[in-house]
Amino acid sequence: MRILLFLLLLASLPLLSFSHGSSSHPFVENKGQWNSRIAYSVTLPHGNLFIEKSGFAYHLMDRSYFRSLHTASPENPPEYINSHGLFVKFLDSNDDTEFNAEGQSSHYYNFLVGDQPRHASYVRSYEKVTYSGLYEGIDLAVYNTDYDYLKYDFIVSVGSNPSDIKAQYDGADKIYLKNGHLVIETSITQIVEQAPIAYQLINGVKVDVPCKFKLKDNVLSYRFPRGYNKNHELIIDPVLIFSSFTGSSADNFGFTATYDNAQNTYVGGIVFG
Repeated sequence: MRILLFLLLLASLPLLSFSHGSSSHPFVENKGQWNSRIAYSVTLPHGNLFIEKSGFAYHLMDRSYFRSLHTASPENPPEYINSHGLFVKFLDSNDDTEFNAEGQSSHYYNFLVGDQPRHASYVRSYEKVTYSGLYEGIDLAVYNTDYDYLKYDFIVSVGSNPSDIKAQYDGADKIYLKNGHLVIETSITQIVEQAPIAYQLINGVKVDVPCKFKLKDNVLSYRFPRGYNKNHELIIDPVLIFSSFTGSSADNFGFTATYDNAQNTYVGGIVFG
């Protein structure tokens, strides 16, 4: 039975053709290997972020389970995994928003998950994903930074209203504002979104716009105490989306590896976070 379980585990894992220099938090496209609601998935140290049309879905996990599984004896494996679900829903957003991905990686994934219909080959990953038209005249870009963080920007075009942006947080143990930052507590980890920065480019000059979070009944929005120039595009930049998700982005437990004549390396194992 242990041998069968081992083989099933391997069958559910992606095979990766490696290429150096790629993003530490790539946005992996969905080609049928996951639920159809998911457009892209990002692996994080405490689980996964799923990019969906209606919002962000987090699947957070306690990584200590996998470390204990790696060292535990076959006779006494850990019994369960501590996990936590969190969903950020963009209230009253457009149903017909489209995704645009940029920065395609040179490598690809092959997912061999379950039955043949769920297998997916040549699955690509990207450095940036943009929700085009999330709200009327408002786009949302999610991307990697040079500092190993994920960030998001709301791009508000001229004539659009930033007060349309409303994000409802469901599943958090506790959510509150502290010193201008948004603190989200879960059973697995604490997520902190730093106080937002907003700016405009006016005649080639970057003009800072005072911006603050507003939180009411677990719904997050933005306010501008001094207003802004409505004749120019506005960028709302909350600085960090997962400030507690830093450092190495993965725990890797390898079980098998091989290579081909083109000098690609293929590894099978468990990668979480």
